This record gives sequence, structure tokens and C-alpha cells, in this order.
Amino acid sequence: MVKGLTTAAGMWMTAAIGMASGLGREATAIFSTVLALGVLAVVPHFSRGLQGMMGATGSQDPDPVGKDEPRR
Repeated sequence: MVKGLTTAAGMWMTAAIGMASGLGREATAIFSTVLALGVLAVVPHFSRGLQGMMGATGSQDPDPVGKDEPRR
């Protein structure tokens, strides 16, 4: 399962908005900010709805990060 994808996409989008602002493209930066906030507001609802349709209730891997392995 991919985790942190929304965070990574948000960081890239923030960088792109900053570049647009720095290049004097304020209208593009404002439009991109509004679009990004709209998408980031909708993604969690879409994700929950998709999980409900697929019947997923959580991680299918009982040990996704290797927590059960002893520390060295």
C-alpha cells in the first residue's frame, strides 16, 4: 500500500506555486492554490468512498512496517 502520496504531491504543488509566484505569475499561483486546496479537500472523501465500495477496512498486511522484528 502506498502511503504519504498526498503529502508528497502537496509538497510538489507547494514548490510549483512558489515558482509561479517567484516568476511573477500571480494569477497562475492563485488559480493553482485554489485548485490544489479543492483537490486535497475532495481526496479523503473519494478515498473513503472507494474503500467502502471495495470492502477494504485497513491494511491487508499484518506487519506492514516490520514492527514485529527485533531491534538491533
